[in-house]
Amino acid sequence: MMITKRQFSVTIVIFITLLLLFMGFQIGKEAASTPGINKYVSDIEYKSKSTASEPAFVNPGTTGKPEKLSKENEWIVFVGNENSGYADTVKEWSYYTRNPVSLSKELPLAGSESLPDIIMVEPAFVNEHSKQIADLMEKGVDVIFLDLPDFSYMESDYLLQKMLGIRKVYQEEITLKGMHLFKGFLLGGERVFETDSEEDEDKFQDLDLTVPWYSVRGSTKTFMRGTLSDEDAEEALAKQLKNEDMPAIVWRSYYGKGNAFVVNGNYIRNRMIGMGFLQAMMYERKDYVVYPVINSQVFSVDCLPILTNENQKTVEELYGRSITKAQSDIIIPMFITLSAKYDKKTTCFLSVKYNRSDPEQPSQDLMKTYLPMIDEMNGELALSENHPDSGFNSEELESDFEYLTSEAPKYRISAIMSSFGNLKELSDAVINANDQNIRTVSTSAHNESIPVVGYQNDRITCQQTTSNLTRHTFTDELEHLGVQTLLAYSNCYYNIADAFYPETDEDKWQNSSREIFSNLTTYNKPFEMLDCLTITESDSRIRTYFSLNYKAERNADVITVTTDSDSADGTGYFILRTHDERIDSISGGKFKQIEENAYLISTEREKTEIKLSSSLSALVDMEGSNR
Repeated sequence: MMITKRQFSVTIVIFITLLLLFMGFQIGKEAASTPGINKYVSDIEYKSKSTASEPAFVNPGTTGKPEKLSKENEWIVFVGNENSGYADTVKEWSYYTRNPVSLSKELPLAGSESLPDIIMVEPAFVNEHSKQIADLMEKGVDVIFLDLPDFSYMESDYLLQKMLGIRKVYQEEITLKGMHLFKGFLLGGERVFETDSEEDEDKFQDLDLTVPWYSVRGSTKTFMRGTLSDEDAEEALAKQLKNEDMPAIVWRSYYGKGNAFVVNGNYIRNRMIGMGFLQAMMYERKDYVVYPVINSQVFSVDCLPILTNENQKTVEELYGRSITKAQSDIIIPMFITLSAKYDKKTTCFLSVKYNRSDPEQPSQDLMKTYLPMIDEMNGELALSENHPDSGFNSEELESDFEYLTSEAPKYRISAIMSSFGNLKELSDAVINANDQNIRTVSTSAHNESIPVVGYQNDRITCQQTTSNLTRHTFTDELEHLGVQTLLAYSNCYYNIADAFYPETDEDKWQNSSREIFSNLTTYNKPFEMLDCLTITESDSRIRTYFSLNYKAERNADVITVTTDSDSADGTGYFILRTHDERIDSISGGKFKQIEENAYLISTEREKTEIKLSSSLSALVDMEGSNR
């Protein structure tokens, strides 16, 4: 078949067009890909600590009303010991919610001229004060019982039982099969924390299952209750016990004009769980709540890559190659696949040398291999200062910075990972060692002096890891739900060094990789509408969160959120929780539904208006349209 001159010309034009399109795609791809530069770091001057306070109580030692209590804040009094685990949780919750909390070792008197809106009370301060608490609730004060007094006291105090909505005191101790968390309290949905096999029991069940058995009245609202063992369930069935007779763990009752929120167990002393519980209780007190959040889901991999071929004999036996080759050939490609499939951004905290005592020295020119791979997974490179001795050495930190400056001179490292407990000392040393690049310190060390997120000095923030992906127990799950409810934040963590220095078979990469990928994708699924960010992007969100001033008002079915922030992108994030009302429309912002009655709001202007309609009215509209 002969090709005409015209056909040949058209073919050439098509070929050149396709070639140009392909070249343009490649050029665009190369332009967007900047493996030698940290695309998440900018020269924007982020907000410093000036508007962020330390977690602390106000006017300690008195039940007097704080002088500088804004109209938006409620008057809250914590009655207890300042250095208790309950106090740590309440202080940090206050820090994030911007709601000042007064500290007192005495309950206010019901006859006082002005009364607080809420009292949070330790169990030891409940004893012998039932009448005083009852008088306060009669006047409309809400009381949060952070835990319950001893069973012997509970059994004898009938007024306290009445206030708490307890119908019957069954027995001092029962060992439960598990716990049932009902939907609508913590964000993340319903959970049943129980197992069916001994293997799963050992792996997951770490909740305190031995509790006093109190059943509550039908007028109460139960948020979490215990589930019975098969033997106890059979006995309960024989006695014709109903669901409301089961052991109550967290619930709300009414007395007089006040609410009583009750926790039967030590959950409040776990800060991550306790702060989530407190925030959920604030929601249950109101027709709706709207509060600022961070909106950041971080995936941190510590010691990836390790730049020294240390522990060579063991690693060769395990993976048939050196550490550096195992990372480039096996491990990083799996993270690239994870990123593409689940739209995750991985923050890789590289370790110049993990085991400082190993004679091997850091390899040269490795960054040319690793940086494009990190870029391909849409990730960010940061620095790890975690080592087997868990110590901190400022000279070694400076040495690591010198290595990175020579090997990747244009790549700006803005974050450090450390398990070192004194983050303030580390943060100050970072400023001395690295001028102005480091903006945030991430830590796997969990103690009362380190907030989940916050400032460590005038310039550097901290971001605590919230879960270790090599395990996920029921306590871990409650912690995860608690922090998401309060902050819409998570920092899921895995240390790759465990795969090169395995203590058990579970630490080996072929086993641990299945666990971490499964945990990461499974337990974050209820929050997949939240933003997956690198550690530097998360730092920016945290600074915005602490600098954000806002006011929320409602007029009829319209909620108006007014914001004032100097954030880099002008966006603030909020969670709106309603009771059977849905968002009908929004102006000045956007929203995503997290679950029933819960929404993530992003404000794009100073004033955002959210119009609500009730689920009932929506049902009526639907029925009407079918007539």
